Amino acid sequence: MNSNDLINLVNEIKDEYIIEADENYHNRRYKKKIFIAAAVVLTVVIGASCMGIFRNKTDKHCLSVSAEELGMEEYTFGVDLPRVIYADDEKLIMYDYRGIYVYSIKKSELIGYADFRPIEMTLIQGDNPTFVEASLDGTYVRFYNIEKKYLYIVDDDKIEEVDEYGNNDKLFYVEQISYEDANSLSDNFPTYKLDDKSYLSVVIEHDDNSDDNIIRYRDLRIIKKYGGEIKRYMVFE
Repeated sequence: MNSNDLINLVNEIKDEYIIEADENYHNRRYKKKIFIAAAVVLTVVIGASCMGIFRNKTDKHCLSVSAEELGMEEYTFGVDLPRVIYADDEKLIMYDYRGIYVYSIKKSELIGYADFRPIEMTLIQGDNPTFVEASLDGTYVRFYNIEKKYLYIVDDDKIEEVDEYGNNDKLFYVEQISYEDANSLSDNFPTYKLDDKSYLSVVIEHDDNSDDNIIRYRDLRIIKKYGGEIKRYMVFE
């Protein structure tokens, strides 16, 4: 449910009950109860909207963003494609200036998203960039600049601001192979080596014959090669 849905719901509550309350204006308690009921419904709806898979929770932010809405956002050439920072047989973690994306290879769907924009961490190049690193087991991602530090807890799909990171944190390393390598999956986009049998790449595959010539995030694909078998996954269905 997006903000427009919430507004429409509140408007419906007000239109339906305020008229009835006006007709019974002598009963002020009735009017007060209606107002409280509307407030309670709105609170419950807002709370529910923060419990979806694609949410970010911090002390100051509560956002609900669907995979469909993310996929419709325009991809601008001149910025890097999402960079892979973690991958195993079950999930893939990547990021760009918009945020962190967690894709389930097992379920073939996006299962988590951390939005950088509300917390002003979108600068990933230039002066004071945001650095993004995944833990060795893929359970969390830390992202930071010289001013602030955050942890993204993958299983909880939750953002936490922290003062410091642990000194013994072990980070995941993804090897990028050359375009000339026999296992390269694209001539235009990086290929990452997971082990001697597994390789993957994040690419854009856009239908040039479609009426919509704008390239969007829904055109992102994950290509994974295991042994001699190659599979393609749509990041945003």
